[in-house]
Amino acid sequence: MIHYWRPALPQNSTPDVIEHVMDWADRYSACTVAVGTKVKPTALDQITGLWPELADPHLDPQAADSVWPRTTWDWLHHLPDRYASHPVFQTNSCALAYVLAGADRAGVLDTPTCLTANRCPAAQRDRCRNAVPRQRPVTETDVDQHLAKIGHSGLPYTLHPATRTVVLGRPVALRDRHNLAQVLAVTVRSLQDPSERYWPGRLSGGQPLIIDTRP
Repeated sequence: MIHYWRPALPQNSTPDVIEHVMDWADRYSACTVAVGTKVKPTALDQITGLWPELADPHLDPQAADSVWPRTTWDWLHHLPDRYASHPVFQTNSCALAYVLAGADRAGVLDTPTCLTANRCPAAQRDRCRNAVPRQRPVTETDVDQHLAKIGHSGLPYTLHPATRTVVLGRPVALRDRHNLAQVLAVTVRSLQDPSERYWPGRLSGGQPLIIDTRP
């Protein structure tokens, strides 16, 4: 079982509240996925009513992968020792790899998310690193064939084989980007489709926004 914590708001993510929940999660789940608040245009007025700091005109919460209260972010990065055996991830794919005893297939390994955001067991990191030499090199033929299979024949892109990164030349739906990433075990970068209903996330290059709560 994976414990999923979302969204992080100042009202529900103070250290004492988190510890109350984590004490239960640690007993019944294999790990936790903690995700900050996702802000889409239609929810901006609603979220600023709950979290006034997000109304600051100098911030762009909609462009962030997720938005976090500073106290929550700091707590997750300095977990109490009693949770030392309970992994905490910020990426779904890593949590799934962990519980299924698999390796990273989403290009998270050794990224800032892997190294500074995910609290990943050493054995799991070793599993991911040991899988890298066994990966078959990805080629343009692989990319061409799979793009055609999912309905994007002829889509322009740039492949960086050394980092297993595919940079698409025009916006593509998130479901197709994730399909390409998972099937070929590559990182996919693309402009956001203006009509996309879902968030791009860390795997598409989004970064977290950390908010200091007013006294």
